Amino acid sequence: MPWEAYAQLAPTSCSQSGIALDPETFVQQLQPCLTETIRATDAAFPIQTSWAMQEGEPVRRQLEQQPEPEGFAFIDRLLRDRRPEGRLVDGLTDTEPWRNWTAACGPRSGLASRLVSPQQRDSTTTFCSGCSLGPTPTARSVASVDRRHGA
Repeated sequence: MPWEAYAQLAPTSCSQSGIALDPETFVQQLQPCLTETIRATDAAFPIQTSWAMQEGEPVRRQLEQQPEPEGFAFIDRLLRDRRPEGRLVDGLTDTEPWRNWTAACGPRSGLASRLVSPQQRDSTTTFCSGCSLGPTPTARSVASVDRRHGA
């Protein structure tokens, strides 16, 4: 956003959202809220079951599996019977031409025109990131991808 547009829009946006336009006032307004959040987090930390301190660093523990709610198996069976089989990566690939959502993706270098198939790369990268997969597991899951593709 150009600075001229910011200067024109900021006062209205700040007044509508209740945020101070002046940086010093903004910090003064925000500090009590942040301080209270920090105190509440610190106070709750000893009773947390999913975090522990190891060598002065917070470490997330493995969560215990919760029992299935009553009726879960019935609803799961109904959903399996009624919905068509599909794959997540197919959904990403099929929706791209309709929504053109990969237009917001691409390399920051501006060299997108050099990519052979940017939509496939962006769909695969979204799949990989959304499933918390690294390059090697993604390459195993998607036949047309090599782990060196940078997905």
